[in-house]
Amino acid sequence: MTTIREFYQEKYPESDDYRLISKTATFEKLTDDVIEDGLYDYLGTADETIMTRVFQQLAEIRGVEYAKIYEKYRNGFRMANGVKYRIDWNCDGHIRMLDTKTLDTYHKLKYDFSAEMHDCFFAFNNQQFKEGIERFNLQDKKIYSTGMGLYGTKEGIDDFYEQYKEPEKKIKEQCDPQEVYFYEYNNHESMISWDGDLEAIRIIISYWGVDVAKKIVRRSAFKSIDEIIKEK
Repeated sequence: MTTIREFYQEKYPESDDYRLISKTATFEKLTDDVIEDGLYDYLGTADETIMTRVFQQLAEIRGVEYAKIYEKYRNGFRMANGVKYRIDWNCDGHIRMLDTKTLDTYHKLKYDFSAEMHDCFFAFNNQQFKEGIERFNLQDKKIYSTGMGLYGTKEGIDDFYEQYKEPEKKIKEQCDPQEVYFYEYNNHESMISWDGDLEAIRIIISYWGVDVAKKIVRRSAFKSIDEIIKEK
């Protein structure tokens, strides 16, 4: 009996991804129940390219359309505040989302934004400090420090931080808090963290407040929202 791993290696010899696939998984045992409720654990991977190619082959073996197999996969996703998700126990409980609507926007707003610097600069040694002073002609100005390598006039530092309020405002307006929570849950490895989802839910509180945070479908929630707020 040919395994899925052997099929993949033969069908796609240019790819080393077959190494990600379980050595024991077979198409014969890749039943609808497995696809809906245990796919990642059975295949040994949640790689989308691998799953697509495996589904295509399975559809060919069964003599059905690819869409029918894919629909079984979709059926395995739960709903949390309108967000489709399933738990990947093969990856320590990582959350896999389907058909996300706002994560691309969240990434761009959180990671691509860069504030312009006016009368402030970052310096981590004397030479950088000197260069920053000269660059913005701050020789005769009172210089403040935030304690994180940021120096400048009070107005320059205030302006720097003020600029970050705009992407934060857009995140609140344009992004889905449940999607952001699941993303940050994975990002902070909350499934294996000693304090559970604390970092992820704190991010939700910071953007949307307590009322929204209390509606989030959480995992590894070691502390209630009220307990987190009391600690502040």
